[in-house]
Amino acid sequence: MEKIWVGAGHRIDYANNFQLGVLLPIMRIGYVYELPMSRSFLLPNTTHEFLAVIPLFRDNNPRARNKMMIW
Repeated sequence: MEKIWVGAGHRIDYANNFQLGVLLPIMRIGYVYELPMSRSFLLPNTTHEFLAVIPLFRDNNPRARNKMMIW
């Protein structure tokens, strides 16, 4: 069963971000849009990040297999 997650974040004096992703049975796929704050000199423009996570070492316990893991 697939699950969708949506989120938002803030890094103090750095940037705000918006997140969207899908939790699939074997992997997680996501997208992050980051908006730098006016005082941030490290990020002059917005950034787009794509995520693909595949867990390599998973517990063989059936109860652990059904737990939802977020990043």
